[in-house]
Amino acid sequence: MAFADRELVISRHFEFPCDTVYKAWVDLRLALKWWGPADCPAIHAQMDLRPGGQWSARFREGGYGSESRTRGIIQDVIPGSRLMYTFTMEEQDDRWPETLVTMTFVDETPVKTRMTVHQRPFRNREDRDFCRTAWELTFDRFEGCLIDAQCGMSTAGARLAAE
Repeated sequence: MAFADRELVISRHFEFPCDTVYKAWVDLRLALKWWGPADCPAIHAQMDLRPGGQWSARFREGGYGSESRTRGIIQDVIPGSRLMYTFTMEEQDDRWPETLVTMTFVDETPVKTRMTVHQRPFRNREDRDFCRTAWELTFDRFEGCLIDAQCGMSTAGARLAAE
């Protein structure tokens, strides 16, 4: 199997300052509003945001009413810039090997951030593609949360904060 089949890299641009994007990503109060695809939203999350700290989340699977759980260990934190952690699905340990997720947050302009997720290694292309879809749907919800007043932010407010 080619190495490209075992890793995932996705970048997304947000029209907000890097500090705003990073803080919204690690704020667990906000995470419950955007974490996971809309049909499988997070219902509980906890995170000890320091190297060696643990994180975990529970998700409600829409049409089934069942729950799934994810967890991992924080490997590295550079506030406003980088977050690295392990990731596994608890119910699927036999099928889903632990992966390493590295997220970077880069200022493109004072009010535009590029967020990139790099996750590896996947056992196969199908697992990688499953995660690609989940990340993309999560990024869509995250962007909506950044824009929506429920997260206490607005594009205009973010621009003023950056000036």
